[in-house]
Amino acid sequence: MIRRIGIVVLAVVLQVSVSVVSFADPATAQTATACTASSGTVTLVPGWSPTGPREMQHITVEGSLGDCTGPVSSGTVAAHLMSTFSQSCDTLTEPTEARGTGKLGWNTGIPSKLTSDFAMYESGMSANFTGTITGGQFSGLALIATFTLSPTSGNCTTTPVTQLSYVGTAKIK
Repeated sequence: MIRRIGIVVLAVVLQVSVSVVSFADPATAQTATACTASSGTVTLVPGWSPTGPREMQHITVEGSLGDCTGPVSSGTVAAHLMSTFSQSCDTLTEPTEARGTGKLGWNTGIPSKLTSDFAMYESGMSANFTGTITGGQFSGLALIATFTLSPTSGNCTTTPVTQLSYVGTAKIK
């Protein structure tokens, strides 16, 4: 009888421990890695038109992560996203969102699979990228990146913006 009660108590303690870990707030969770040098390109198809109609955007993100702390020192980023509503140059003052999947390749050789939400606000072309790592290294943790975008193809005045460069930082918590 005492043995059975001990097993039940142990099971309850383990369940509570798992629940606490599962519901930890990502904002206050300890950082698994932080990369202070994130850069790359964002490609938009068909692009943000300066005069044409608003259109759904296929978005490709490719880049690198460097100066990382923790168990990795560098990595690569590849993500494919779809805007959640039609966009053009005249929507840049509105929040812009996209959803998709991606992959982080790490110098350790263990990749991370990623599902993501992307939010961008025109204020200085700054952007926030959040995602959940669903497999591989850092599985179950959140990727949080903040960066600044600069058009490299197009200008929203006479030609559609089809490519932007980005620089910023990223954390995995």
